[in-house]
Formats: sequence, structure tokens, C-alpha cells
Amino acid sequence: MIIIPERSIEEIAASIKAVRKSKGMTLRDVEIASAGIWKAVVIGSYERCDRALSIKKAINLANFYQVPLDELLGLHHEYS
Repeated sequence: MIIIPERSIEEIAASIKAVRKSKGMTLRDVEIASAGIWKAVVIGSYERCDRALSIKKAINLANFYQVPLDELLGLHHEYS
């Protein structure tokens, strides 16, 4: 059985920001590295909870950062 802890939107947003920072990237760096696919203002909006992040975009962002989706969203699996 997989137990996925509940996360608030604020915790998920903080995790998205933490992943970006762990990559040593500023918001502007993300925009440049993605060739404008990810706009700095949009990523910042996700990190501040000002904009909703769809599952499709979350998957694409996790792929961009080269991290598993659960890491991007701050979810940790516990198996029992």
C-alpha cells in the first residue's frame, strides 16, 4: 500500500521553488535554459501560489528539471 501524505498548495509551491534552487537556477535562468518555454513570471507565479499548475505542466516541469514528479511536488512515498 502506498501512503501519500497530504500537502497544501503552499507546501507544493515551496517544493517547486526548492527544486529550482537546488538546480542553482534563478527564475530568469529557467526562462533562458528553456528557450522561453517556461517564462520567469509563470514559474514565479507557481512558486507563489498565484497560478494553478496542471498535471500536464507539472510533468513537463519535472522533466525540465530532470526530477521525478513526486520530488517536484514534495511528495514522499512510504511503503507498507
